Amino acid sequence: MKRILTLIFVLSFGGYYQLNAQCSYSYSLVGNTVVFNFNDALSPFFTIDSVVFNFGDGFSETKINIPPSSSFSFILPHAYAASGTYSACMTEYTSWGGSPQFPCTSCQNIAAGSGSACFATANFTTSINNLNVYFTNISYCTSCISSAFSWNFGDGTPVIVANSPNHIYTASGTYMVCLMMEGTNAAFETCLDTFCYAVTVLQSSVNCSISADFSSTLIGNSVTFTNSSNCTNCSNVSYLWGFGDGTYSTLMNPVHAYNSGGTFNACLFTTGVSSSANMCQDTICKPIVIVAAGICDVNKLSLSVFPNPATNKVTVNLPKNTRSREIHLLA
Repeated sequence: MKRILTLIFVLSFGGYYQLNAQCSYSYSLVGNTVVFNFNDALSPFFTIDSVVFNFGDGFSETKINIPPSSSFSFILPHAYAASGTYSACMTEYTSWGGSPQFPCTSCQNIAAGSGSACFATANFTTSINNLNVYFTNISYCTSCISSAFSWNFGDGTPVIVANSPNHIYTASGTYMVCLMMEGTNAAFETCLDTFCYAVTVLQSSVNCSISADFSSTLIGNSVTFTNSSNCTNCSNVSYLWGFGDGTYSTLMNPVHAYNSGGTFNACLFTTGVSSSANMCQDTICKPIVIVAAGICDVNKLSLSVFPNPATNKVTVNLPKNTRSREIHLLA
């Protein structure tokens, strides 16, 4: 029986020394704010009855009734009212079964005000190709553990969250682009900054080339014009016809009736416009011959009769293309 009691006594104090050796905390400091980090590896048999933090400035905080587990941790932030050196102590009260509590205390000197506050500086550079803009984020944040970025491209599109995006504009112009930055330090304090810059984009210049041409079909005094013009890199083409008789048309393939015979100089004027508003033009003119319809001058007809004089038989030759006619010969 004596050996068994001695063994329990050694285990109890061995557990006490083990707990005491693990009684510690770490912290991070930013300005007057300290974040205490407590992480303790526990045996499944031990219970942390309470953990008391005395911050050294007259304030304290207690965590209680922590059940047995494989590990236990928590983060505790505290802001000191003034800069200075404070003795911050953590006391851990641990028990095992029905044994008395084992107190464990760890103290460290905290130099509040010696850390760096969060300070964000937003900035970016650009690389422009036609309407496509590549943004490079060169922002930095002092004493930040994380940063978030939002972009407003100034063209009415939604704000996006990204680090270094690229954006394609739909039209040439100057756009005010803003980068909004939010930094967070170890004390979970945030700092903000915004940087705006006017970005100018221009659509690449596109030249067009146009070649005017047409053919025509004549029926009587009516002419059908067929447009065979060709325009390269044109987003829009317009046409103007001058028929040579003082009349005009803007149709692509017009039909025109002349009021008199003669030769008329018909011209087609073409104008093309490229996607970047550059203009190209070309003109072509061709003669149109209209033959007047009417009664032929009979004096110009060549008529031959032979033999002349004749007795019983006579031959009459009419001009070429003359329709058959009734001819009366008088003796």
